[in-house]
Amino acid sequence: ASGIAAALAMANGLLVLPLVSLLAVLLRLPWRYVLVTAAVAIAAWFLYFSHVPDVQGPLSQDTPLSSLLHHPKASLAFILLYLGSPIAGVAGDIHKTAWWPVEAAFGLLTVLGALAGFVPMLIRGERVQAPQFWMMAVAACGSAVVTAGGRLSLGLSGALISRYTTQALLAWITLLLFSVVNLPKTKRAVPFLLCGLALAGIGVAQTQALRPDRTAAFIHATAGLALRNGVYDERYIS
Repeated sequence: ASGIAAALAMANGLLVLPLVSLLAVLLRLPWRYVLVTAAVAIAAWFLYFSHVPDVQGPLSQDTPLSSLLHHPKASLAFILLYLGSPIAGVAGDIHKTAWWPVEAAFGLLTVLGALAGFVPMLIRGERVQAPQFWMMAVAACGSAVVTAGGRLSLGLSGALISRYTTQALLAWITLLLFSVVNLPKTKRAVPFLLCGLALAGIGVAQTQALRPDRTAAFIHATAGLALRNGVYDERYIS
C-alpha cells in the first residue's frame, strides 16, 4: 500500500516498489510475496509511463533515459555531486567549483557504502539487522539517478540545490545506522560519532529554514501579481 502511495506521489516514488521486491528477495521471503510486489511494480510503471510517452527533461529534447545514456560522464558527475550535496552547505555557494571534487568524493563514498551493504544482504539477508536503513540509502542513490536523467540539461550545479540535500543526508545517516546495528559492539564508535556529527549538522542547518527569505517572497509576489493581471512576459515573470 505504501509503495502504491509513493508511486502516486511523485516520480521518485516509482522506485519504492522495485526496491521492495529486491528487499523481499534478499530477505528470502516466500516467492509469492516477491511475485506480487514485482507485478504491482510493473503495473505501476506501465500505467505511469503510458500516460507520458513523450516525457522530456527541461530545456532538452532528450528523454531522461537518453540523457543518461548519451552523457554518461556528466550523468555520473551529477549523481556523485547530488549524493555529496550536503558539503555544498559548508561551501556556502553551489557554484564554487573548487568544492565539487570534495562533494563528488562524499558522493562516491555513499555509493560505495550502499554497494558494501549489498554484500551482507546478499549473503545473509535474513539475519541482517534493520535492512530498511540500507534500503533507504539505495533509494536515495536511485533518486540521484532519476534526477540526473531529468535535470542534467540544467547543468551540474543543479545537483547541489538545497532541496536535494535531504535525500543525500538520509543516505549518509541510514548507512551509518545500518553499520551501527550490524557491526560488533567494539567497532561501533566511529559510525556513532559520524552519525552524531551528521545529525548536529542537520540541526544547525535547520535554523536557517526558520528565517524568512524576504527576497524570494518578493520575487514570487511580483511574478504572481503579473500573472494575475494577465502579463505573460517571460523575461518579467521568470
